[in-house]
Amino acid sequence: MLLSERETRRLLSLIHESVEDHDAAFVAEEVYGHRREQGKTTDYYSKLKRETNPNDDGAKLGLVDFVNITLITKDLTPWHRIAGYFNAMLVPLPDVDPGNLDLAAAMTAVRASAEEIESISRSVEDGRLDERERAEIIEKVGRAQVAGESLKQLLLKEQRKRRAG
Repeated sequence: MLLSERETRRLLSLIHESVEDHDAAFVAEEVYGHRREQGKTTDYYSKLKRETNPNDDGAKLGLVDFVNITLITKDLTPWHRIAGYFNAMLVPLPDVDPGNLDLAAAMTAVRASAEEIESISRSVEDGRLDERERAEIIEKVGRAQVAGESLKQLLLKEQRKRRAG
């Protein structure tokens, strides 16, 4: 199933709103300014407005530009919508710095996460979650993802060291 025209416009609207809410001229300069050609002046603001315009049938925002817009605005709203198309959920993770962790600390976090996952399992068994429980589950799943990602990064770092040395 492909996106309907209505849903396409809704997604472009979310991106357009994100740009408008974050100094569109600055975002445009950051996204397109590095592509300057000598002697050529381009109105990056107009270009960005055109490419994110939900009412322009010729709007053609590229994936890389979309990612760059998100990196600048930090607005994940359009990505949440995209995740919904796949019956998935986007859960932002805090920055993980494996350089500040050791394997024992990572394993302790993973064990704690396993206990939280067990707790989540018990909470959802009856199928009646209130908003507080949903929020707690989302937070616990996020912590489990961070713990897993931390462990993964540590193991990858060790693996790279072994291969190099």
